[in-house]
Amino acid sequence: MFWFLIKTVREFMFKKIDNIRQNFFNKENFSKKVIVQNLKATSFLIPILLLVIIFTFVPIIKTFKDAISVYERHSRVNFTFGIRNFESTFNDPYFKDAFFNSNILLVVATPLGIVVAFLFSLIINSIALKVTKNFLITTLYSQFFISSFAIGLSFIFLFGDQKSVFNKLFGTNIAFTREHVLLTFSIFHIWRLLPFNVVLFSFALSKANEKYSKKFKVDRLTIADKIKNVYWFYIKRAFMLIFYINFISAILLYPGAIIESTTDLKLNKATTFASYIFDLIRGTNFQPERASAASFIVFAYIMTLIFSFYILTKITRKTSRHISAKIEQRRLNQYV
Repeated sequence: MFWFLIKTVREFMFKKIDNIRQNFFNKENFSKKVIVQNLKATSFLIPILLLVIIFTFVPIIKTFKDAISVYERHSRVNFTFGIRNFESTFNDPYFKDAFFNSNILLVVATPLGIVVAFLFSLIINSIALKVTKNFLITTLYSQFFISSFAIGLSFIFLFGDQKSVFNKLFGTNIAFTREHVLLTFSIFHIWRLLPFNVVLFSFALSKANEKYSKKFKVDRLTIADKIKNVYWFYIKRAFMLIFYINFISAILLYPGAIIESTTDLKLNKATTFASYIFDLIRGTNFQPERASAASFIVFAYIMTLIFSFYILTKITRKTSRHISAKIEQRRLNQYV
């Protein structure tokens, strides 16, 4: 939520700065009436700015302060500032397991989940009956209001221990939540976000079909041609939102929603970023400064990946435009 608030504030500020730069020498813009209007418009953003500061920047600053606080042994009063908490976190084998598992979810499960959701949305939009199509989309949309733990219960019922529905149907004896933990995480990640991804993809495809359905029938385009020439234009608008939601969900997946409480996550190398941090702030293993260090590392890692992806998309768009311009220029030269 606050990521979109930050994005809204950033876009507003960039627009204001651009307007000031373009009209700096225009004396009419410095009139009292214009200044009052700008102040009124800016005042509407004050509540959003306060929420962003209180719930985003203040926790980040406090987390960093706690992360660099090194307490003396058997003391919660005397402390110095240093990087010992970061060193302990990086050298912890359980943190390495969490890093590996979370990245597998990000690199493997997330793209696979997006592809599966896109295929499902193609199937739904190919259904001729509008009533059936609306029923499927409404059913998927209703999953937004169900918590992850409720989805986890249904997942355990289907893929839990040896007595699960899956084992009874196929005559197997597989305990997914105990023996194949990483596979279980991947399936659950796809399972949990499938409704969200399918609904957004379906909305994008339905808009394209409403506008170009007659042309599709006349031109008899294949699915590949539709995706390449029409669907992608509508999908890319929702793709960034889908990617960011799937990205954050993969990084912050909590195993407690699907793994039994008796299962030792550390022993089974099943820790994730969320479970690793949560384990440091509860029970006998109470180390809040280590938890703060791990939280700040994860936050920095997430922001680095998001920034890298943003830069990569900018470079890719610029390169594709340059290549398209060159191809168009060559075509024009052929007719000259």
